[in-house]
Amino acid sequence: MKLLKSQWITGTAMIQHIREASLRSKVKKINPWELYEPVIKNTKVYPEYPTLTLQLDSMDFVPLERFHSYAHRKARQFQFKVIDSYAIPPTKIALRLDKPDKRKPEKEIVLSTYHRFLRLSEVPCVRLSLYLHLMQWNIAK
Repeated sequence: MKLLKSQWITGTAMIQHIREASLRSKVKKINPWELYEPVIKNTKVYPEYPTLTLQLDSMDFVPLERFHSYAHRKARQFQFKVIDSYAIPPTKIALRLDKPDKRKPEKEIVLSTYHRFLRLSEVPCVRLSLYLHLMQWNIAK
């Protein structure tokens, strides 16, 4: 208990110094955030995945780009937070067709695999299963 106010009381032979506690020091300290706005607890019923990365790979560039934009649009419709949506350079594989009797290769073919990534956060597990089924049903074949 803090003693704030001071009073001087004179006795018969000596002066005593006495402090009284003020009302302000007796009152319980209140957090202003709790006073005006109640503390809201987490009321989420289903667990959430903190971050997910959806990887899309294809040998054909145009259908991959279309499907990537479709997956991004549907993720926003499912109210997932889209952290990032990006592409990385394609991986290239060189194939050579050789005939046993010739020194020079007959054909050289370069195959490219394109990669797209979609990073999502705060994804409820119930909506994730619906989203993944939707993505599997709409994959370009």
